[in-house]
Amino acid sequence: MPAAFYSRQLQSREAKLSATELEALALLATVEHFSYYLSGREFVAYTDHVALTHLMDKIPHTNKLHRWKERISLFDIQIVYLPGSKNILADALSRQECHSHNNSSSYTNRSSHNLPFLHAESFQIHTEHA
Repeated sequence: MPAAFYSRQLQSREAKLSATELEALALLATVEHFSYYLSGREFVAYTDHVALTHLMDKIPHTNKLHRWKERISLFDIQIVYLPGSKNILADALSRQECHSHNNSSSYTNRSSHNLPFLHAESFQIHTEHA
């Protein structure tokens, strides 16, 4: 079970990234944010973005992905695909509760807002206890 989550608002230049670039950025931001805990440990990052699972074993098609791959490779990480329907935490945390004028609650995906967020919680990162 994940113990912590990380997200941040995208910078304006990041809002134009492709889906794979956004997922790679989210993974990079997460592992760098938690590097104190992850450095020197084997860990698994579960993602619902299947293309990201090939990031480490294929040549990235952009220079940006290549640079991020190099930074991610500093960690002992295994990236595993977990379909979105089974990645319940990621789905729940990528939505925010919105209250309308009639006080009813509804959930909307943050990515549809003008200020998108980088959701690293789509990665369930698991480490083995020493």
